[in-house]
Amino acid sequence: MWLSDQQKIGVGLVSGGIFFLFLGVVLFFDATLLALGNVLFVAGIAMLIGPQRTLAFFARKQKIRGTLCFFTGMVLVFLRLTFLGMLVETIGFLNLFGDFFPVILNFLRQVPGVGQLLSMPVVGTVMDRLAGGNGTYLLSNRTWPADKAYYDGRFSNGLTWPEQLAGLLNVSHVDDYAYGSATTDNRIARGYSGYNSTLPVPDVHGQVSRYLAHVDGCADADALYIVSGGSNDAFFGLSAERNATELAHDVVHALQRDVVRLQRHGARHVLVPTLSPMQSTPYARDYADAATRTNSTRFAHRVNAALRTWARDGAANVTLVDMAALEARILDHPTRYGLHNVRDACLVGTQKLERAAGVERHDCSRAARHKPLVHA
Repeated sequence: MWLSDQQKIGVGLVSGGIFFLFLGVVLFFDATLLALGNVLFVAGIAMLIGPQRTLAFFARKQKIRGTLCFFTGMVLVFLRLTFLGMLVETIGFLNLFGDFFPVILNFLRQVPGVGQLLSMPVVGTVMDRLAGGNGTYLLSNRTWPADKAYYDGRFSNGLTWPEQLAGLLNVSHVDDYAYGSATTDNRIARGYSGYNSTLPVPDVHGQVSRYLAHVDGCADADALYIVSGGSNDAFFGLSAERNATELAHDVVHALQRDVVRLQRHGARHVLVPTLSPMQSTPYARDYADAATRTNSTRFAHRVNAALRTWARDGAANVTLVDMAALEARILDHPTRYGLHNVRDACLVGTQKLERAAGVERHDCSRAARHKPLVHA
């Protein structure tokens, strides 16, 4: 996760606060150490997300129980009722600050020595479960994606575009509920991941349900929600029995349904990307037959046209990101965007289909010069 200098200081203070809290508990609930840990922790949160956002965070309706427990526990600790105070404070802490674990964990993984410790098999698995995110990587027990070129369980060689967008917006944390190979709705087309494509993954509908359960049905009105899907529906769902127009209609309906569901629970800022031109991907050119390329292109056009019409409707209250138009500009004028190769894959020879075709593993030395492929 990208962090500013101020946020790095905040993570350091939060980490120091957690250390003193832990030390205070180990030393038989030492009141001084526990009080110091609390002060450092709260100061670190303020540095991490800013004073105004800190106040707004503690005042959020869905966090009010956690706020009351956390600060009541702090007062009890200051009054030297340490055991009772830490018990009450822990309840509030888990309710309030579970979302910050990924920020702290990603930062600590970059610290020499600490990063190697946190990446050890048993420790790494436990930390990943606590932090969440990287859905397919955790679902596959840290086995997929397997190649070392992929960054920290992502289907990319670095941070994904929502994470980079969060950095530009100075947002410290991204709640990632996405899974590689997920479809919009498994009743439309079931998505599978893994080397042999045998690992079932939760669909977008399930991901939204998981988020709403996590926030007790109260979506953060100030958050930006990115609802993206469709390409995997084409990969798994296009067949002789289901034509592109039919599938596109079902996919758009599924996306609309989940956006409306988020909005009914309080979401106000929803971003929906269109589908990228599938025919321009190395997979489509090198491995798909002409009929598949034609159907995939028709499917993407139908989905994108329906999404544009929907977004123009003021009642929909969504922001459309036209990825298709953006990629078309990149493909037509790559050097304007600092790219040189917009045709070939940078990493090859890692997928079952490639190995069956005799393709040996190879990654390019200048990945930044290749066209990036956004993987939902």
